[in-house]
Amino acid sequence: MNLIVSPYNVNSNGNANVFRVNSDGNLNNNNVNNTRGVRPVLNLDAGVTIKSGNGTADSPFVV
Repeated sequence: MNLIVSPYNVNSNGNANVFRVNSDGNLNNNNVNNTRGVRPVLNLDAGVTIKSGNGTADSPFVV
């Protein structure tokens, strides 16, 4: 399973970088101030709970 964690990186200037989906369907990355591409969103039911993880790349949430 591939997961997208957003933001995935904060550089030394304090700028956050996120993954984006290009118009050709490929995954790339950009600074959050850039308006290109789309950012995936998941809508969860109110009853969904976090089973484990802390939301980082090393320990993503498991719901």
